Amino acid sequence: MGTGRQLVSRLALAGAMLGILGASPAGAAAVTRHFHDWLVACGDVSAAGCAASTYVVNPDAAAGAAARLRISSDGADLPFEMTLLPTSRFVDVSRPMTVRVDDKAVSSLAPGEGYREVNEHEYRVLTREVIDALLPQMKAGSWLLFTYTDQHGGEARVSFSQVGVTAALDFMESFQLRVGRTAADPGQYVPAELACSGNEPFWDLTIRGSVARYSMLTSVMERNEAELLGGYNRIPDPLQAQFVWRGRADRGKGDVVAFIARKRCRDTMSDREGVTDHPYAIRVSMPTGSVLSGCCSPGAGAGRRTPTVSLEELPVADLTGKPHDDWSRLLVDLKPAIDVCVAKTSGSGVRVARAWPMNHGKVGVRTRNGEGGWWDCIAAADGSGVDTFEEVPPGMRTLPGESHAMFTPAGAYPPAGRCFEHQRVLDETGKLLGWLSYNHC
Repeated sequence: MGTGRQLVSRLALAGAMLGILGASPAGAAAVTRHFHDWLVACGDVSAAGCAASTYVVNPDAAAGAAARLRISSDGADLPFEMTLLPTSRFVDVSRPMTVRVDDKAVSSLAPGEGYREVNEHEYRVLTREVIDALLPQMKAGSWLLFTYTDQHGGEARVSFSQVGVTAALDFMESFQLRVGRTAADPGQYVPAELACSGNEPFWDLTIRGSVARYSMLTSVMERNEAELLGGYNRIPDPLQAQFVWRGRADRGKGDVVAFIARKRCRDTMSDREGVTDHPYAIRVSMPTGSVLSGCCSPGAGAGRRTPTVSLEELPVADLTGKPHDDWSRLLVDLKPAIDVCVAKTSGSGVRVARAWPMNHGKVGVRTRNGEGGWWDCIAAADGSGVDTFEEVPPGMRTLPGESHAMFTPAGAYPPAGRCFEHQRVLDETGKLLGWLSYNHC
């Protein structure tokens, strides 16, 4: 009997949710799909808006749900919006709310700044950085938890299942991409401005029609820049929207050729040292024969702006004056063990997130690379050998003080971006050991 009642509630709720997801324009037939615990509704070819929604079942509540969560987008390349819709325990909008995925870090949303009531009892997350951080966590996680103060002053907690969210968001993206191709001239599908960047070495490329501006950091963190003249050519591929931009700085030099694909691209070395999703991937063939890889987003302001400071002008780190909770104050003593652990770490952009002394002449070192890999290493303090070296599971990538101070060995680039403050690390003879980078975002 209880099972039948729950089934009726779910069927009634699925129909009611279509209106909540967002109605299509007059004359437009909505396209709907179920993906486990998520329902997606999109407009027809004339309306690229899509919304995915899930709910907490409560047969005694309005429409059979205690609360709903909606993720929507008005079209390809436009940002996702996230909206909480409780059906009874409404939010006291003068108090903050929090949101997190599983055991990941909690994001606090201040009233009016982090969230606001956009319609009666509809509360939208306003902080773009929070949404950008939550979406990849949701795809890898099990539950999304909102905690807030209700209208009676009590604590309300509502948890939404993430089973099916990856398929739901992928369907939305592919639907909006098809709509964009049908509604627009295929030759104009790439945004008017496209900001691209990559790591190791750090480079930026901003394309605006026939003009592109390129910059790359040199080994001393000075920036070489060039203006390129060229244009787009489309690769005929009805499934993936691929383009080529070809241009050059002046006569006598080879072409810079950028291959651009409309697909999700992940930058694991963003300003916030998290994983940032971008809608385009790019590979750039340089006149020298080298090939650069990176990600792109619409708009000239979307790319990372590389710093122009020379590494030789950075202040020297005062390791003895560091706070006791800053692991880097012991960096010189830990350096032999750090070196052998870094040598075992694969990939590009290898850095040290944290190191600490252990008993019996051992040192623990946590390393990471630019591809999103993390490792725990235990080595002899004198660097004579490595005892253990293991990859860190995704759910265990946080240690106290981790990544606040990151160490990049000499010979590699410290992280770029406006969030970082860098210091040179010298040994007692004045030899450069590398750089400490402090993330202030």
